[in-house]
Amino acid sequence: MFENVIRNSSGYTSEENPMRNPEVAARMVATKIAEGTLSNPYKNTVEKYGVEIARKLNSRPGNRFGAGNKGSIKTNDHKNKIAASISKMYTNKKESGEYVAPTGRHRALDYSIIIATVKQLGFKDAAKELNLSVASLKGRYYNAVKVQDK
Repeated sequence: MFENVIRNSSGYTSEENPMRNPEVAARMVATKIAEGTLSNPYKNTVEKYGVEIARKLNSRPGNRFGAGNKGSIKTNDHKNKIAASISKMYTNKKESGEYVAPTGRHRALDYSIIIATVKQLGFKDAAKELNLSVASLKGRYYNAVKVQDK
């Protein structure tokens, strides 16, 4: 009778996998040690580059997964260097054409222009003329009237 059992690449199900047995795993490690094939990444680095470089590569203080000296107090000089590098990055992006300034609120209009345009055209047509939404134009219009009344 066929049973639908999921097996790994070695043909074992997760329950019968020999690596789950601590005795089998210990025997495997002992064999690798005896053959001289057991190694870890640090030992490989030491063999390839030497102890000094391996220690330097392994230490990397202040560069742990983007933490970047998190919580350390920065001097004003360091803050100025950070600000200069950020502004330089944006300047380079602007020069190359990569940077597009974020769109925001439309520039402020003179109150007299808003009132005159709304009186001539009404809210809907004035909103189209001034390139504003009707709700935004109403808010600005009533604010302009309130300011001029004072």
